[in-house]
Amino acid sequence: MTPITIIDSIRKVHKGQWNELAEDNFFASHGWLLTVEESILKELIPIYFLYQKDLRILGAAVCYLIPKNLKMVFPDDLLFGRANKIFSLLGISFMPVMVCYPFYAYGKHFFLNTDLAPLHKERIIKNLLDAIEQEAKKKNLSLSFPRVLPQEKILIKQLCQRGYFQTLDLPQTYMDIYWDSFDGYKKHIRKRSLKMKKNIVQEINKNRKSGVTIERVKNLNSQERRLYKLLNENSLKYSKLPMPFQENFLSRLKKNIGDDLIIYQATKKGRISGVLVMLKYGDTVYLPFSGIDHSLAQNDFTYFNICFYRPIADAINENIKKIYYGAGPYYPKLRRGCKIEKAYFFHKPCYPVSKPVVSLWFYFHHFWYQKKLPQPQDSAGN
Repeated sequence: MTPITIIDSIRKVHKGQWNELAEDNFFASHGWLLTVEESILKELIPIYFLYQKDLRILGAAVCYLIPKNLKMVFPDDLLFGRANKIFSLLGISFMPVMVCYPFYAYGKHFFLNTDLAPLHKERIIKNLLDAIEQEAKKKNLSLSFPRVLPQEKILIKQLCQRGYFQTLDLPQTYMDIYWDSFDGYKKHIRKRSLKMKKNIVQEINKNRKSGVTIERVKNLNSQERRLYKLLNENSLKYSKLPMPFQENFLSRLKKNIGDDLIIYQATKKGRISGVLVMLKYGDTVYLPFSGIDHSLAQNDFTYFNICFYRPIADAINENIKKIYYGAGPYYPKLRRGCKIEKAYFFHKPCYPVSKPVVSLWFYFHHFWYQKKLPQPQDSAGN
């Protein structure tokens, strides 16, 4: 009997048992996955693979089925870039596809019991991969593993052995918090760039003199529509896609994760001019969503204050060790103390006949991204 069970909802898994597997990865947590199921706007169909023994889950993976006509970030936007519209008109796409990763996550594609021996972990990943590939084949779907981080050595090894095509994904940005005060943070920035340290002081002062106040939201009821509007406008402006969640996304998230959801809002002239969504998981926080009313904020530096300076100051005071900022814009983040972590994208086409073309495109894409994107060693300066 196969130890793999396939289910269609995280509701069917005990919350505590699942979160033991998720460990320190917020986007693998039961609360986040449930919120995605409840709030997603798109035809994103979740599928969960569980490796069980004696009713105990020893390993798991999260995948989503994405139809061809669905406008998602992965994989077409990543692989085609600005040419995606042209390829779309020509009917060329890497979809439909089964994408294997928790929505919005980086790394940690497989969740394993920490007590397992290394060889046992490798065997479980192999069994989960076999089940995922079998399910994709049954549904005539290609397979994609986005945002794979270098430390996922077992997964990378097995994907390479199985003939997946590999290219660079958008790198992740993060900041290690090890200062005992915000002045300590500014001194750190000064060592890297005297000009940047002066800019930070000026940006904080300009924001205050412009009458902007930044505070944590205590009650979502009256502000949720306005906050969602700012998040959606930001998504449309920078990704050309609307927020993939319904308007009640923030309240659903609050219900599912409680106090681990922290929302900052900036207020100017009695109106909300900015929002930042912070997701807390242990001593790590994630900042996946933000939005600024640029017509109201103008040049008052609300973006840098609500996305960097206030969260960094609070993180120092609350003993947070790491802040994840996600993908680009890279250089403003690097100048303010962020580092970057390289990520990879793996893909296996459904039909063997397409492999020569896919291979050629992945070779070109890898070369293009190697030139275009900042590399981890760049995080030490500039």
